[in-house]
Amino acid sequence: MITFSDVKRTGKRNTFFLPEPIKQEILPYLREAGIPYKTLNWNKIPYDIIPKKEKARELYESVGYDYRIHMGAIISDIDPSDMFQKSCLFFGDTIDPDYQKQKEISGKTDKDLTKGTQFSE
Repeated sequence: MITFSDVKRTGKRNTFFLPEPIKQEILPYLREAGIPYKTLNWNKIPYDIIPKKEKARELYESVGYDYRIHMGAIISDIDPSDMFQKSCLFFGDTIDPDYQKQKEISGKTDKDLTKGTQFSE
């Protein structure tokens, strides 16, 4: 079972680039765990951080994720290694068995997602 309630929190904002479909799958879990976040859509990434996005694209390619065209971002205080580990539970050989069953039963396609908890300034 996937949960984000057990992730390490760093206390500082980290930007995580990940394939847009995975980003959309993670958002409900962040809301459920009460973890504040912001998102950036793939077409709204500032040019000065595009090299980091490209490194993330290569990282997901190296673990077998085949849809890397649109890389979005989540900004949160989750430990980077925990975020990557959790994101890998949504696909491939590392998919969470309960998530896979739920996906198969529901015939899941796109979810109606809403904005998440915002950081307070």
